[in-house]
Amino acid sequence: MKLKSHLLFILLLELFFCNQTVANPSVIKPALTSANFDKRVTKISLKFDDGKKNRYVDVGTGVFVTDDSKYIYLVSAGHVFKKALKILLDRKGKLIFFQRFYSLTGDGSERIKTYEEDLIDRWKNGFLRFGEKGMADIGILMVRSFIPPKKFEGKGEGVILGEQNLDPSQYISVSVDVLNDESVLKYSEVEKAEDVYFFGYPALATLNTKDASHRLDPIIRKGIVSKFIDRYKIIIDGFVSSGNSGSPVFVRREFIVPGGGYRIEFRFIGIITEYFPYVLKKQDKGDVGNAGLGLVESVDNILNILSDYEALPSS
Repeated sequence: MKLKSHLLFILLLELFFCNQTVANPSVIKPALTSANFDKRVTKISLKFDDGKKNRYVDVGTGVFVTDDSKYIYLVSAGHVFKKALKILLDRKGKLIFFQRFYSLTGDGSERIKTYEEDLIDRWKNGFLRFGEKGMADIGILMVRSFIPPKKFEGKGEGVILGEQNLDPSQYISVSVDVLNDESVLKYSEVEKAEDVYFFGYPALATLNTKDASHRLDPIIRKGIVSKFIDRYKIIIDGFVSSGNSGSPVFVRREFIVPGGGYRIEFRFIGIITEYFPYVLKKQDKGDVGNAGLGLVESVDNILNILSDYEALPSS
């Protein structure tokens, strides 16, 4: 009888927590977008001048970050930048990426500004850095210096870029992820089976639309932390495909708030660098399908590379 009562008590506890509702249901749905995580991502492309018309080639995904210094960095998989360099060494062109700017006037308007970088020049002058060869597939480009964050009462916070050709009293960019103890989870802090979300531009994301804001919106996908492997690498169970290289990955955590409801946090844990194919037989050569698993380079490696920029002059 005592055992039955004990089991009944456990069952009631499980039912309580499984069916725990959020005090304000509207908190969960917009948590990612209201924090502008999707706005910190950019498609990385190459632009060529063929003499007749410009031609664009997409090479991957990137995310804007800052380490509380005076610089903004574009982080992606190392092979994305290396592929771009290889192409640009043979053919004249520029690296292309974009940022979103939002109106401070309260009308909800948005401006999209496209940037063109001479990637070869940036690389030769030390503004493009890579992870240790064979150890970390990460590339980080210092894109420019910026004016420190300013607060606008009732308007939120963000980073105003220099050289933006936009009136800083009218527009603000919230497209930069500040890497600190409150915004990241290092390799040792991530746990198995945690929910993750990642943003990017897989090949399937090419939309037939004239609306630039729709065309540049990243695809958001969900997965879980599946396995930890050596040297700050994490495997996630989430469908990753070509074009997702450089996609930022965020862990989602829920905390029960005393008095009812949940507190939700999203922490940056790293970027996607590749997906795992599966091979049916040992003698099969090449990729045979997509196993639905992705490899994440931990934010630890990103922070290590950022530390190398400390002695660089302003761009």
